[in-house]
Amino acid sequence: MLDGVKVQDWKQVDRQANRTLAFNLYNGRVCIQVFDNNNMRNKLFRKSLNEEELVMVSKIIDKVMAGSPETKCSVQFQQYDRNSKQFRIESVYSMEKDSKQMYKISVTDCIKQQTCTFTLKARATMTTGSEPLNDANLSSLKIETLKDWITGAKIWGPATIVPINRGQGGGYNGGGGGAAAPSAPAADDESLPF
Repeated sequence: MLDGVKVQDWKQVDRQANRTLAFNLYNGRVCIQVFDNNNMRNKLFRKSLNEEELVMVSKIIDKVMAGSPETKCSVQFQQYDRNSKQFRIESVYSMEKDSKQMYKISVTDCIKQQTCTFTLKARATMTTGSEPLNDANLSSLKIETLKDWITGAKIWGPATIVPINRGQGGGYNGGGGGAAAPSAPAADDESLPF
């Protein structure tokens, strides 16, 4: 579709813990991940979301934003274990609005038994009139940017799908040499089953 489409990641940096929470888009899917700022390959959390899971995360954001302070919601992502024939919780995404109207996102990797929590806060580089924005306003702005990012990801997701390279290892490559592509049967071909 559009070669080289890259949607900029949504990020929240925790400078004290030296970690970053990122929502990124690759190959048509949104991924939530947490990484160490000194070693981006060290993923402390990673969860790729299908369409239904992304809708659920969006609903949680809306519910917490509309809720009163001290509202908290979470979704558990499960995976079916064939050995035990049961579902097991793989990871948890939760969001809350605390008593000071600050938004927080927590992600838990249940296999590693590790939780990372981030307080959402936009950069304090804006003012309204002569007054700087308070922490609650900055947190509200940051969660709004995440909502906008998710909306954009739904739109741009299909453009980031990496096409399958069928020119390698068999299959029709569309070029010269090798086997020709099968031709469509004639409209009056009696070998057709219909």
